Amino acid sequence: MKFLCDVHIPYNLSKHLQELGHESIHVNFILDKWHTKDSKIAEFADQNDCILISKDIDFKNSHLLKNSPRKLIRIELGNIPNKKLLELFTSYIKKMEAIQTRESFFITINHTNIQII
Repeated sequence: MKFLCDVHIPYNLSKHLQELGHESIHVNFILDKWHTKDSKIAEFADQNDCILISKDIDFKNSHLLKNSPRKLIRIELGNIPNKKLLELFTSYIKKMEAIQTRESFFITINHTNIQII
């Protein structure tokens, strides 16, 4: 799988996903870095078949209204320790891998579960 981590996602998650055997890049290393507009981030994710990971509700709205980004993981955890975030992704990665070939999906991760739409 290929992941694109939005600006407010810790670099450690991107590194952790690489350690789990997946491609991952943080938006702060591409495009206009932290100045990149959401529409350009979504466009990049779609063009490169990346799963966008974000906390930003604007991406949820864009996905539901325009189907862009096509593949989205929205983190609804507030501020949690990075270690806990990495643990959650480790525990849910198999569920993510199971749907990676879908053309489009929306995943939410909160403190109690993962929801795939």
